[in-house]
Amino acid sequence: MDRITKSINRGDEQLALREFDSQWEQYPWPKRYFTLLFPLAAGCLELKYPSPHSIKYHHALGVICDNLPGDSTKFLLKRYIQYLCRRARFVPFSKPLEINGDLGAEPSLTGLNKSLQDAAFFKALYYLLRLREEKGFASAALELVKICSRSVDNLGHNYTCAHSIMAGGLVAERVNEGFALAALLDYTMKLADLQPTEFRRPSESFEKLLSKAVCAPGLLGHHLIFAHRIERFADTLGERWRFHLEFFLEKNLQDAEGKYTLQYISSMIEDDLTDGNYLVSLTNGLLELDLKRAFTSIYHHLESEDSQSGLFEVMIIIMACVNREEAHFYTYPLAVKELSERFPGKSVQLYCGWADFIVDFAQKDGWIEKHRERLEMLL
Repeated sequence: MDRITKSINRGDEQLALREFDSQWEQYPWPKRYFTLLFPLAAGCLELKYPSPHSIKYHHALGVICDNLPGDSTKFLLKRYIQYLCRRARFVPFSKPLEINGDLGAEPSLTGLNKSLQDAAFFKALYYLLRLREEKGFASAALELVKICSRSVDNLGHNYTCAHSIMAGGLVAERVNEGFALAALLDYTMKLADLQPTEFRRPSESFEKLLSKAVCAPGLLGHHLIFAHRIERFADTLGERWRFHLEFFLEKNLQDAEGKYTLQYISSMIEDDLTDGNYLVSLTNGLLELDLKRAFTSIYHHLESEDSQSGLFEVMIIIMACVNREEAHFYTYPLAVKELSERFPGKSVQLYCGWADFIVDFAQKDGWIEKHRERLEMLL
Protein backbone atom coordinates (compact mmCIF):
# COMPACT_ATOMS: atom_id res chain seq x y z
CA MET A 1 0.00 0.00 0.00
CA ASP A 2 2.95 2.34 0.62
CA ARG A 3 3.59 2.35 -3.11
CA ILE A 4 0.12 3.78 -3.75
CA THR A 5 0.47 6.51 -1.11
CA LYS A 6 4.00 7.43 -2.23
CA SER A 7 2.81 7.73 -5.82
CA ILE A 8 -0.07 9.96 -4.73
CA ASN A 9 2.29 12.13 -2.67
CA ARG A 10 4.47 12.58 -5.74
CA GLY A 11 1.41 13.45 -7.80
CA ASP A 12 2.15 10.51 -10.12
CA GLU A 13 -1.40 9.65 -11.08
CA GLN A 14 -0.60 6.93 -13.62
CA LEU A 15 1.70 5.04 -11.28
CA ALA A 16 -0.77 5.35 -8.39
CA LEU A 17 -3.54 3.85 -10.54
CA ARG A 18 -1.30 1.04 -11.79
CA GLU A 19 -0.32 0.16 -8.23
CA PHE A 20 -3.96 0.24 -7.18
CA ASP A 21 -4.97 -2.07 -10.06
CA SER A 22 -2.22 -4.50 -9.08
CA GLN A 23 -3.12 -4.53 -5.39
CA TRP A 24 -6.87 -4.77 -6.03
CA GLU A 25 -6.24 -8.11 -7.74
CA GLN A 26 -4.93 -9.46 -4.42
CA TYR A 27 -6.87 -7.37 -1.93
CA PRO A 28 -10.30 -6.38 -3.30
CA TRP A 29 -11.45 -5.02 0.07
CA PRO A 30 -12.65 -1.39 -0.05
CA LYS A 31 -12.28 -0.78 3.69
CA ARG A 32 -8.54 -1.45 3.42
CA TYR A 33 -8.10 1.40 0.95
CA PHE A 34 -10.33 3.86 2.79
CA THR A 35 -8.36 3.20 5.99
CA LEU A 36 -4.97 3.64 4.34
CA LEU A 37 -5.95 6.68 2.27
CA PHE A 38 -7.49 8.62 5.17
CA PRO A 39 -4.24 10.39 6.20
CA LEU A 40 -3.88 11.66 2.64
CA ALA A 41 -7.41 13.07 2.75
CA ALA A 42 -6.67 14.67 6.13
CA GLY A 43 -3.54 16.30 4.66
CA CYS A 44 -5.39 17.90 1.74
CA LEU A 45 -5.89 21.64 1.57
CA GLU A 46 -8.64 23.77 0.10
CA LEU A 47 -6.73 26.74 -1.29
CA LYS A 48 -9.86 28.74 -2.17
CA TYR A 49 -12.22 27.73 0.66
CA PRO A 50 -11.80 26.86 4.35
CA SER A 51 -13.94 23.71 4.23
CA PRO A 52 -12.22 20.28 4.26
CA HIS A 53 -14.06 18.74 1.30
CA SER A 54 -11.51 15.96 0.81
CA ILE A 55 -12.61 14.33 4.08
CA LYS A 56 -16.29 14.84 3.19
CA TYR A 57 -15.58 13.06 -0.12
CA HIS A 58 -13.73 10.29 1.73
CA HIS A 59 -16.57 9.69 4.17
CA ALA A 60 -19.39 9.85 1.62
CA LEU A 61 -17.63 7.54 -0.84
CA GLY A 62 -16.89 5.04 1.94
CA VAL A 63 -20.59 4.83 2.81
CA ILE A 64 -21.60 4.62 -0.86
CA CYS A 65 -19.17 1.78 -1.62
CA ASP A 66 -20.55 -0.35 1.22
CA ASN A 67 -23.54 -1.11 -0.99
CA LEU A 68 -21.99 -1.44 -4.45
CA PRO A 69 -20.51 -4.44 -6.29
CA GLY A 70 -16.76 -4.75 -6.58
CA ASP A 71 -16.28 -3.47 -10.13
CA SER A 72 -18.23 -0.28 -9.41
CA THR A 73 -16.37 0.24 -6.13
CA LYS A 74 -13.03 -0.20 -7.88
CA PHE A 75 -13.98 2.37 -10.52
CA LEU A 76 -15.06 4.93 -7.90
CA LEU A 77 -11.90 4.36 -5.85
CA LYS A 78 -9.78 5.02 -8.94
CA ARG A 79 -11.58 8.33 -9.46
CA TYR A 80 -10.91 9.15 -5.79
CA ILE A 81 -7.20 8.40 -6.20
CA GLN A 82 -7.15 10.77 -9.17
CA TYR A 83 -8.76 13.41 -6.97
CA LEU A 84 -6.13 12.96 -4.23
CA CYS A 85 -3.27 13.13 -6.75
CA ARG A 86 -4.49 16.54 -7.91
CA ARG A 87 -5.09 18.15 -4.52
CA ALA A 88 -2.74 20.52 -2.72
CA ARG A 89 -1.67 18.70 0.45
CA PHE A 90 0.98 18.26 3.11
CA VAL A 91 3.51 15.50 2.32
CA PRO A 92 4.23 13.27 4.14
CA PHE A 93 1.31 13.13 6.53
CA SER A 94 1.28 9.52 7.58
CA LYS A 95 2.32 8.86 11.20
CA PRO A 96 -0.24 8.46 14.03
CA LEU A 97 -0.31 11.35 16.50
CA GLU A 98 0.72 10.55 20.07
CA ILE A 99 1.06 12.46 23.33
CA ASN A 100 3.23 11.95 26.41
CA GLY A 101 3.45 13.46 29.91
CA ASP A 102 0.96 15.41 32.03
CA LEU A 103 3.02 17.93 34.05
CA GLY A 104 0.80 20.92 34.79
CA ALA A 105 -2.17 19.50 32.91
CA GLU A 106 -5.71 20.54 33.76
CA PRO A 107 -8.79 18.31 33.44
CA SER A 108 -9.06 17.48 29.76
CA LEU A 109 -12.32 19.26 28.93
CA THR A 110 -11.34 22.35 30.92
CA GLY A 111 -7.95 22.47 29.24
CA LEU A 112 -9.50 22.01 25.81
CA ASN A 113 -11.95 24.88 26.26
CA LYS A 114 -9.28 27.23 27.64
CA SER A 115 -6.91 26.35 24.80
CA LEU A 116 -9.62 27.07 22.23
CA GLN A 117 -10.26 30.49 23.79
CA ASP A 118 -6.52 31.18 23.68
CA ALA A 119 -6.30 29.97 20.04
CA ALA A 120 -3.48 27.63 21.17
CA PHE A 121 -3.70 24.84 18.57
CA PHE A 122 -1.14 22.34 19.89
CA LYS A 123 -2.22 22.81 23.48
CA ALA A 124 -5.82 22.19 22.42
CA LEU A 125 -4.73 19.14 20.41
CA TYR A 126 -2.95 17.73 23.47
CA TYR A 127 -6.12 17.98 25.59
CA LEU A 128 -8.25 16.65 22.75
CA LEU A 129 -6.04 13.57 22.38
CA ARG A 130 -6.08 13.10 26.14
CA LEU A 131 -9.87 13.32 26.13
CA ARG A 132 -9.84 10.62 23.46
CA GLU A 133 -7.70 8.39 25.73
CA GLU A 134 -10.10 8.93 28.63
CA LYS A 135 -13.50 8.76 26.92
CA GLY A 136 -12.91 7.51 23.37
CA PHE A 137 -12.70 9.13 19.97
CA ALA A 138 -16.42 9.74 19.49
CA SER A 139 -16.76 11.61 22.78
CA ALA A 140 -13.77 13.83 22.03
CA ALA A 141 -14.87 14.56 18.47
CA LEU A 142 -18.44 15.29 19.53
CA GLU A 143 -17.25 18.13 21.76
CA LEU A 144 -15.86 19.89 18.69
CA VAL A 145 -18.87 19.07 16.50
CA LYS A 146 -21.07 20.83 19.07
CA ILE A 147 -18.78 23.87 19.15
CA CYS A 148 -18.84 24.06 15.34
CA SER A 149 -22.64 23.76 15.36
CA ARG A 150 -23.24 26.77 17.63
CA SER A 151 -23.62 29.00 14.59
CA VAL A 152 -24.03 27.46 11.13
CA ASP A 153 -23.15 29.23 7.88
CA ASN A 154 -25.45 29.59 4.86
CA LEU A 155 -24.17 26.36 3.27
CA GLY A 156 -24.46 24.26 6.41
CA HIS A 157 -20.71 23.59 6.43
CA ASN A 158 -20.10 24.26 10.11
CA TYR A 159 -22.14 21.17 10.88
CA THR A 160 -21.77 18.97 7.80
CA CYS A 161 -17.98 19.37 7.52
CA ALA A 162 -17.45 18.79 11.22
CA HIS A 163 -19.68 15.73 11.15
CA SER A 164 -17.90 14.29 8.10
CA ILE A 165 -14.52 14.55 9.82
CA MET A 166 -15.90 12.79 12.88
CA ALA A 167 -17.65 10.11 10.81
CA GLY A 168 -14.55 9.59 8.69
CA GLY A 169 -12.48 9.02 11.81
CA LEU A 170 -14.99 6.53 13.17
CA VAL A 171 -14.89 4.29 10.08
CA ALA A 172 -11.20 4.60 9.18
CA GLU A 173 -9.69 2.50 12.01
CA ARG A 174 -8.10 3.63 15.30
CA VAL A 175 -4.77 4.51 13.68
CA ASN A 176 -6.46 7.44 11.91
CA GLU A 177 -8.36 8.92 14.84
CA GLY A 178 -5.56 11.36 15.65
CA PHE A 179 -5.57 12.70 12.10
CA ALA A 180 -9.33 13.15 12.26
CA LEU A 181 -9.13 15.03 15.56
CA ALA A 182 -6.34 17.28 14.26
CA ALA A 183 -8.34 18.11 11.12
CA LEU A 184 -11.49 18.72 13.16
CA LEU A 185 -9.62 20.96 15.60
CA ASP A 186 -8.11 22.96 12.73
CA TYR A 187 -11.58 23.50 11.27
CA THR A 188 -13.03 24.41 14.68
CA MET A 189 -10.37 27.01 15.42
CA LYS A 190 -10.78 28.65 12.00
CA LEU A 191 -14.54 28.92 11.86
CA ALA A 192 -16.35 28.03 15.06
CA ASP A 193 -18.22 30.43 17.32
CA LEU A 194 -16.58 30.06 20.75
CA GLN A 195 -19.31 31.97 22.60
CA PRO A 196 -21.74 30.01 24.82
CA THR A 197 -24.49 28.31 22.86
CA GLU A 198 -27.76 30.20 22.54
CA PHE A 199 -30.12 27.44 21.51
CA ARG A 200 -32.69 28.22 18.80
CA ARG A 201 -35.78 26.49 17.46
CA PRO A 202 -37.29 26.53 13.97
CA SER A 203 -40.79 27.85 13.37
CA GLU A 204 -41.63 24.94 11.02
CA SER A 205 -41.43 21.18 11.45
CA PHE A 206 -38.53 19.22 10.02
CA GLU A 207 -40.92 17.49 7.60
CA LYS A 208 -41.77 20.84 6.02
CA LEU A 209 -38.12 21.92 5.95
CA LEU A 210 -37.12 18.65 4.30
CA SER A 211 -39.83 19.11 1.65
CA LYS A 212 -38.40 22.54 0.88
CA ALA A 213 -34.85 21.18 0.66
CA VAL A 214 -36.00 18.39 -1.68
CA CYS A 215 -37.51 21.00 -4.02
CA ALA A 216 -34.55 23.37 -3.59
CA PRO A 217 -31.34 21.35 -2.97
CA GLY A 218 -29.27 24.53 -3.21
CA LEU A 219 -25.83 25.29 -4.62
CA LEU A 220 -24.08 21.91 -5.16
CA GLY A 221 -26.87 20.36 -3.09
CA HIS A 222 -25.86 22.08 0.16
CA HIS A 223 -29.41 22.50 1.56
CA LEU A 224 -30.19 18.84 0.93
CA ILE A 225 -26.85 17.67 2.35
CA PHE A 226 -27.50 19.74 5.49
CA ALA A 227 -31.02 18.29 5.85
CA HIS A 228 -29.68 14.77 5.33
CA ARG A 229 -27.05 15.10 8.05
CA ILE A 230 -29.64 16.50 10.46
CA GLU A 231 -32.02 13.63 9.76
CA ARG A 232 -29.38 10.92 10.06
CA PHE A 233 -27.08 12.17 12.80
CA ALA A 234 -28.29 15.23 14.74
CA ASP A 235 -30.09 13.10 17.32
CA THR A 236 -26.69 11.95 18.64
CA LEU A 237 -26.09 15.53 19.80
CA GLY A 238 -29.38 15.70 21.70
CA GLU A 239 -32.85 17.16 21.14
CA ARG A 240 -31.90 20.79 21.76
CA TRP A 241 -29.06 20.52 19.25
CA ARG A 242 -31.31 18.98 16.63
CA PHE A 243 -33.80 21.85 16.88
CA HIS A 244 -30.88 24.30 16.86
CA LEU A 245 -29.58 22.86 13.58
CA GLU A 246 -33.08 22.83 12.11
CA PHE A 247 -33.29 26.54 12.91
CA PHE A 248 -30.26 27.20 10.70
CA LEU A 249 -31.61 24.95 7.95
CA GLU A 250 -34.83 26.98 8.02
CA LYS A 251 -32.80 30.20 7.83
CA ASN A 252 -30.78 28.90 4.86
CA LEU A 253 -33.95 27.88 3.01
CA GLN A 254 -35.70 31.19 3.62
CA ASP A 255 -35.15 32.60 0.12
CA ALA A 256 -34.63 29.28 -1.71
CA GLU A 257 -36.67 28.79 -4.87
CA GLY A 258 -38.20 25.33 -5.12
CA LYS A 259 -37.66 23.82 -8.55
CA TYR A 260 -38.25 20.07 -8.21
CA THR A 261 -41.92 20.13 -7.35
CA LEU A 262 -44.13 17.20 -8.34
CA GLN A 263 -45.91 19.54 -10.76
CA TYR A 264 -42.63 20.43 -12.51
CA ILE A 265 -41.53 16.80 -12.72
CA SER A 266 -44.93 15.74 -14.09
CA SER A 267 -44.62 18.36 -16.83
CA MET A 268 -41.32 16.75 -17.92
CA ILE A 269 -42.58 13.16 -18.17
CA GLU A 270 -43.32 11.91 -21.69
CA ASP A 271 -43.98 8.18 -21.81
CA ASP A 272 -42.88 7.69 -25.42
CA LEU A 273 -39.29 8.64 -24.44
CA THR A 274 -38.58 5.23 -22.84
CA ASP A 275 -38.14 1.85 -24.50
CA GLY A 276 -39.24 -0.34 -21.58
CA ASN A 277 -35.80 -0.86 -20.02
CA TYR A 278 -35.83 2.14 -17.76
CA LEU A 279 -32.19 1.98 -16.60
CA VAL A 280 -30.95 1.76 -20.19
CA SER A 281 -33.23 4.63 -21.14
CA LEU A 282 -31.99 6.65 -18.14
CA THR A 283 -28.34 6.02 -19.05
CA ASN A 284 -28.89 7.13 -22.63
CA GLY A 285 -30.89 10.12 -21.47
CA LEU A 286 -28.16 11.34 -19.14
CA LEU A 287 -25.34 10.71 -21.62
CA GLU A 288 -27.28 12.61 -24.29
CA LEU A 289 -28.15 15.37 -21.77
CA ASP A 290 -31.84 14.70 -22.39
CA LEU A 291 -33.43 15.72 -19.11
CA LYS A 292 -36.99 14.79 -20.10
CA ARG A 293 -35.93 11.25 -20.94
CA ALA A 294 -33.99 11.00 -17.68
CA PHE A 295 -36.96 12.22 -15.61
CA THR A 296 -39.36 9.86 -17.41
CA SER A 297 -37.06 6.88 -16.88
CA ILE A 298 -36.55 7.66 -13.19
CA TYR A 299 -40.28 8.05 -12.62
CA HIS A 300 -41.20 4.75 -14.27
CA HIS A 301 -38.31 2.83 -12.70
CA LEU A 302 -39.28 3.95 -9.20
CA GLU A 303 -42.94 3.14 -9.92
CA SER A 304 -42.04 -0.38 -11.09
CA GLU A 305 -39.25 -1.40 -8.65
CA ASP A 306 -39.20 -1.98 -4.91
CA SER A 307 -35.43 -1.38 -4.73
CA GLN A 308 -33.55 1.80 -5.66
CA SER A 309 -30.15 0.09 -5.67
CA GLY A 310 -29.90 -0.44 -9.43
CA LEU A 311 -30.92 3.15 -10.08
CA PHE A 312 -28.38 4.51 -7.64
CA GLU A 313 -25.51 2.43 -9.03
CA VAL A 314 -26.16 3.57 -12.60
CA MET A 315 -26.38 7.23 -11.61
CA ILE A 316 -23.33 7.28 -9.33
CA ILE A 317 -21.15 5.72 -12.04
CA ILE A 318 -22.39 8.27 -14.58
CA MET A 319 -21.80 11.04 -12.06
CA ALA A 320 -18.20 9.87 -11.61
CA CYS A 321 -17.63 10.12 -15.36
CA VAL A 322 -18.26 13.85 -15.49
CA ASN A 323 -14.96 15.51 -16.31
CA ARG A 324 -14.31 17.12 -12.93
CA GLU A 325 -13.00 15.98 -9.53
CA GLU A 326 -15.65 17.22 -7.13
CA ALA A 327 -16.53 16.14 -3.59
CA HIS A 328 -20.19 17.14 -3.98
CA PHE A 329 -20.54 14.49 -6.71
CA TYR A 330 -20.67 12.04 -3.77
CA THR A 331 -21.99 14.00 -0.78
CA TYR A 332 -25.11 15.07 -2.71
CA PRO A 333 -25.87 11.56 -4.08
CA LEU A 334 -25.41 10.06 -0.61
CA ALA A 335 -28.05 12.48 0.68
CA VAL A 336 -30.36 11.47 -2.19
CA LYS A 337 -29.85 7.76 -1.53
CA GLU A 338 -30.36 7.77 2.22
CA LEU A 339 -33.22 10.29 2.27
CA SER A 340 -34.98 8.28 -0.45
CA GLU A 341 -34.73 5.17 1.69
CA ARG A 342 -36.07 7.03 4.70
CA PHE A 343 -38.78 8.97 2.79
CA PRO A 344 -39.73 6.89 -0.27
CA GLY A 345 -42.54 9.31 -1.17
CA LYS A 346 -39.88 11.88 -2.06
CA SER A 347 -37.72 9.54 -4.15
CA VAL A 348 -38.85 10.78 -7.57
CA GLN A 349 -38.10 14.40 -6.65
CA LEU A 350 -34.75 13.50 -5.09
CA TYR A 351 -33.51 11.42 -8.03
CA CYS A 352 -34.82 13.84 -10.64
CA GLY A 353 -33.04 16.70 -8.89
CA TRP A 354 -29.83 14.67 -8.95
CA ALA A 355 -30.32 13.88 -12.65
CA ASP A 356 -30.57 17.61 -13.37
CA PHE A 357 -27.37 18.12 -11.34
CA ILE A 358 -25.55 15.53 -13.49
CA VAL A 359 -26.78 17.04 -16.76
CA ASP A 360 -25.84 20.54 -15.64
CA PHE A 361 -22.23 19.58 -14.86
CA ALA A 362 -21.88 17.35 -17.92
CA GLN A 363 -22.93 20.28 -20.10
CA LYS A 364 -20.25 22.45 -18.50
CA ASP A 365 -17.40 19.95 -18.22
CA GLY A 366 -18.19 17.10 -20.60
CA TRP A 367 -17.52 13.40 -20.11
CA ILE A 368 -14.14 11.79 -19.52
CA GLU A 369 -13.56 10.20 -22.89
CA LYS A 370 -11.29 7.42 -21.66
CA HIS A 371 -14.13 6.20 -19.42
CA ARG A 372 -16.56 5.93 -22.33
CA GLU A 373 -16.17 2.15 -22.29
CA ARG A 374 -17.16 2.09 -18.62
CA LEU A 375 -20.24 4.16 -19.40
CA GLU A 376 -21.24 1.89 -22.27
CA MET A 377 -21.06 -1.12 -19.93
CA LEU A 378 -24.10 0.33 -18.17
CA LEU A 379 -26.24 -0.08 -21.29
